[in-house]
Amino acid sequence: MSPHGLTHATTFPNYLLIVDAYSRHSKINGLVHKSSSDVIGALKKFQADHSFLRELGHLDMEKIRADSGREFDSGAFAEHCIKEGIKLVLAAPKKQCQNHLEERTWQNISSIARSLLVHARLPDTFWYQALCYATSIFNVLPVRGLKSQEEIPARPHELFYGSKPFIQPFRVFGCPSIVNRWTADKRSSGKQTECGMRGIFIGFDTNKKGYLFYMPGSRNILSSANASLTNRFIVLSLQHGSNTGTH
Repeated sequence: MSPHGLTHATTFPNYLLIVDAYSRHSKINGLVHKSSSDVIGALKKFQADHSFLRELGHLDMEKIRADSGREFDSGAFAEHCIKEGIKLVLAAPKKQCQNHLEERTWQNISSIARSLLVHARLPDTFWYQALCYATSIFNVLPVRGLKSQEEIPARPHELFYGSKPFIQPFRVFGCPSIVNRWTADKRSSGKQTECGMRGIFIGFDTNKKGYLFYMPGSRNILSSANASLTNRFIVLSLQHGSNTGTH
């Protein structure tokens, strides 16, 4: 969408979408280079972040289905799959329809991301943050054809983690906010003073329990759990799609 992101650390020319075939739970990863080593690193990070799910018996990768990109159709990636005991199945060249599960999921997530940017009136430099937040939204929405063992319509988060999602933290993407930040002032004898800074809500932090805010004044991204957001609730507009889309 845009050659530049909000910061240098969030500027990625490539994106890797990992979709669990059982639950449709998705994870977006930004890649600096389109190489097999970067894809393998993203897969290892995905397994490390969800290692506790091995108790449910569906984290271990038995099979990987991907398109025929050179990062997947390489000796290094094939060797990694053999070493980890993973069956690799690639789609034929120019036949992305054979990888329909990931392609349809990408269409849904990218559509949500574009809607978030349009509603917030933000430029394409927020594309990566919109993709990450759209993925979080997709994981808590019911998906057509996805049902639990009791034949009840389910959501990806519910099948992947074995529990219902907690949607209270969701806020309107791009809404103005006042971020509380505590800084130590030497003139106050070491006591800390509270400061409020204007920011824009852009999603959740992956490694911390907090929100992510873009600070226009300093042009950086700040993680904080103490903030006052103008719009507290997010409104979702769902449309009927194909048999594998959201509804």
